[in-house]
Amino acid sequence: MRVLHLKKWLYVLGATIVILLGLKVAFYELVNQTLLQNSRQVSTTPLDKGLEFESGYAVGTSGNRVHYWWVPAQNDGASSQSSVLIFHGQGETIDNWLGTIDELVKNQFNVMIFDYSGYGMSDPTDDIRSWPTDVAAIAKEFSNRAQGSQFVIGFSLGGAVLLDNLKVMPPKVCSMAIVSTFASLKKMVIEKYAVLEYLSFLLPDDYYSVGKVGELNVPTMLLQVSGDEVVSEQHYHALSAAGQNLLHPVLLKGTFKHNDFWRSPKSAPLQEVIGWFSENRCNDMRT
Repeated sequence: MRVLHLKKWLYVLGATIVILLGLKVAFYELVNQTLLQNSRQVSTTPLDKGLEFESGYAVGTSGNRVHYWWVPAQNDGASSQSSVLIFHGQGETIDNWLGTIDELVKNQFNVMIFDYSGYGMSDPTDDIRSWPTDVAAIAKEFSNRAQGSQFVIGFSLGGAVLLDNLKVMPPKVCSMAIVSTFASLKKMVIEKYAVLEYLSFLLPDDYYSVGKVGELNVPTMLLQVSGDEVVSEQHYHALSAAGQNLLHPVLLKGTFKHNDFWRSPKSAPLQEVIGWFSENRCNDMRT
């Protein structure tokens, strides 16, 4: 009888493990597909803003072609002394950022912006684990093109992708800005699906930004707008607490929305970042 009882419990244990592993795979796929929900193609270009630009592809070690724009500063032919690389958010494509690009080039910044695999005109993918190779390829392309002081902006999901790939950032970056970024992807998923809190141990730990922010090696602004309807202020406070001396937290009060950073480029959020970059150029103006 004891042997039968033991076999019964071993069967239950085995079935439980199989179910939990299945749930873990299912939750990863849920997160994976949520981040890849963007089939919209790029429909406008900087030409619609009267801006000259180059459209190109960088190829990562995964073999994926990563589409980018390079938009030079509008400075009558003189060499710009500033260049910015932009990591956009989830569900966006590079043409969403045309207003922001226009504002940056008018402030004498060269701009590079790209779409992750699975977004816009970049090659399709069914797995976000190809993104680090995208970032490495784009960082190399940016480093080859950038003039003078170099800066990086990571917005929302883009901030998490940036933090997760700090080791491949161009070596001559002077400072960065992380805007409206979550402390962890797991926390974001639980906030959206509260019932999953009880199964949090099965959720993927991808983009654990609160564990990466302490690794920053250049002055970095952490910018959040109060009342953000997508990324709550709790994420900002968690990231701020985990940061080191190089992190400069800024909480903007007002009636700002999450996407105002790129939807309203004349408003305070983007202007705050432009001011930050202007104050944190490289002293030696490296080229």
